[in-house]
Amino acid sequence: MFQNSCIPMPKNNPANRLLELDALRGLSAISVLLFHYTHFYGIVFPGRGTPPFQFPWVPYRIQLFSLISGFVILLVLEKTEKPLDFIVARFSRLYPCYLAAVLLITGLLTLFPLITQYPLPGRGSIPWSTFLVNLTMLQSWLGYADVDGVLWFLAPEISFYLIILIFFTFKKVKYIESVGLLGLILVVLNARYVSVGPFKISNFIINSKILCFWHYFYAGILFYQLKTKGETWRRHAGLAACFVVQNLISDNIISILCFAVCLLMFYLFIHGQLSWIAQKPLIFLGTISYSLYLIHQNIGYIIIGHLDKIGTSPWIRFLIPTAVAIGIATAMTYLIEKPAT
Repeated sequence: MFQNSCIPMPKNNPANRLLELDALRGLSAISVLLFHYTHFYGIVFPGRGTPPFQFPWVPYRIQLFSLISGFVILLVLEKTEKPLDFIVARFSRLYPCYLAAVLLITGLLTLFPLITQYPLPGRGSIPWSTFLVNLTMLQSWLGYADVDGVLWFLAPEISFYLIILIFFTFKKVKYIESVGLLGLILVVLNARYVSVGPFKISNFIINSKILCFWHYFYAGILFYQLKTKGETWRRHAGLAACFVVQNLISDNIISILCFAVCLLMFYLFIHGQLSWIAQKPLIFLGTISYSLYLIHQNIGYIIIGHLDKIGTSPWIRFLIPTAVAIGIATAMTYLIEKPAT
């Protein structure tokens, strides 16, 4: 019944961009910032810099980030001729802003060390060895801390890109849906049942959390196929399987409900019912979302801490670091990311 219901990609803006995805990126990015500047700051620095409000739900926004990545990666492959093109495109997209962020964060933490147990043991100043390894983007695999806590998510993201690159190199992308189902089994085994000594599968095979996020990436892949290749019962069943996996690996009802909301939003998106979310502020935040994600946390914590010392109000402690983070992210996006890509 679904075979002939292929939904065309939108043509309603000059750059043929999926503005709804840009808006969803913006919503995710600003939500992560709100979480770190309100709820998580009090965990890292208890009793200091009381925020004007609490926004504690954002860890689940990573689900939305991953769904978007899974969707967009196949869109990228449609425009890519050779594996080297894919590598260059992903590298130019990720690394220049990442390098700028590592240099900026390390410099500021050297000048204004954060005395905390997070993200580095004991102190927020950065050891040279940690800094140098972070320049490679391989710190998760080499057993080093991130210079900023938010950088942890690059490990599963890069791992996902490597998986897609392997399929693309051997011209097997058409099998990604079928093989992806096997990945769902590994997600459940990794979370619930299988261990090798003290190491779970994900850490034993590759020191990233790809198996903690595969069902999100895979759901994004399935949504892309639904939108561009047509609706089939197998693709809908695959998405149902992703939701079942979330229930099997998580006992947190909020996490399960958030994933359900993410799936619903993507169903609305592929059927053209999410255009209302494409508002200019969210689209702008989506444009700068990668840079904003990279640089907001520790830089914001430094500013909040200094504003707290001089006795500013909670709203000032929130608004100033938010404005600074958005300003830096905007500069990085338009001066580094866009020229590089």
